[in-house]
Amino acid sequence: MSNVAAANAIAIAEEEECTASFQPKFKDVVKVDHDDGEKNDDLLFLERCIVYRFIDKEWVERGRGDVKLLQNRVTKKVRIVMRQEKTLKLRVNHFIPHQTPLKTSGETVRNWIAADATNEDGKPQTYIWAIRFRTAQNTQDFESIWNYGKQANQAVAEGKEVPPAPKPIIKVEDAKPESKAEGEESKEGEKEAKKEEGDKKEEGDKKAEGDKKEEAAKAEEAPAKTEDAKPAEDAKPAEKSE
Repeated sequence: MSNVAAANAIAIAEEEECTASFQPKFKDVVKVDHDDGEKNDDLLFLERCIVYRFIDKEWVERGRGDVKLLQNRVTKKVRIVMRQEKTLKLRVNHFIPHQTPLKTSGETVRNWIAADATNEDGKPQTYIWAIRFRTAQNTQDFESIWNYGKQANQAVAEGKEVPPAPKPIIKVEDAKPESKAEGEESKEGEKEAKKEEGDKKEEGDKKAEGDKKEEAAKAEEAPAKTEDAKPAEDAKPAEKSE
């Protein structure tokens, strides 16, 4: 095939329209609402934390994320729920035990005993739990809502009237954007660094200016000494001439 024929064939192929059709791999996709099991609950507490379990004589981290204390609108029972950050995998999910007292120390709450079924096999297993917050104030807030949960669950167990729930302590703004707080701290650090750099520069400028003034003063003194010396030299030859 000549070069001209080949060029014509290529031009014809480029001008032809593509008539191929593509079928989507998935058809009739229906959006399904995800039920996290919390739609019938009222949120009483929310804060970022780290949860631990006592296994083989040591505290083992269970997960990190936002811990919730939820009260069911029908049964009035209160439970603790925590999902792993990013993956949202369920890490803690059990009712607040009303038999076990809490032990608090600074940012840590520990030593409550409860059966939980969030393991891979889904079978309930009893553990000793602990939870760590960012501040001691978060610990106090958690303990106050937890104690209400103990009262509510005990009242349900004894068939008594459940006391009204306290005002919820929900710290979504503080819990979620942790990076924002870090960003504000970094900005403050940058401001302080810039201020310190400016102070050093100003101090250096003042020192340089002082050195210049000192040099200028010395320069002014130097000619004065030479001028004083010259008349003395002029005086000596005058005496010799006489």
